[in-house]
Amino acid sequence: MKVVVKFIDFNKVSNDVRRDISCYRGKELVHAIKSEKVPYIVVATYDTREQTLERILSEAWKLTNTVEEPWYLNSKIDVKEVAKTGIRSSMIGDIVEVEGITYMVDSFGWADIDL
Repeated sequence: MKVVVKFIDFNKVSNDVRRDISCYRGKELVHAIKSEKVPYIVVATYDTREQTLERILSEAWKLTNTVEEPWYLNSKIDVKEVAKTGIRSSMIGDIVEVEGITYMVDSFGWADIDL
């Protein structure tokens, strides 16, 4: 199963949108992202053998967070060129697409989001 990880492109958003993303949670965050048409960039893709959505999303989170070494040096995923020179880890507002359904990182877990 193909997994696509997209980060918010903070180079293309206003300071107000940055503030909204850091302040809102849940439905308010989803609304802010949709109403502002927040731009995303694909930072990584990979194939997974995980079977449950919970495990797939957990795996995506782990693979795109720096713990012992930069996540973008991980050979288990196809890191896109935009991320190869160094990029932040996953954070609130970033999204993961699994089988055409989009999930957004929320303050506690994940939220379904229809972009």
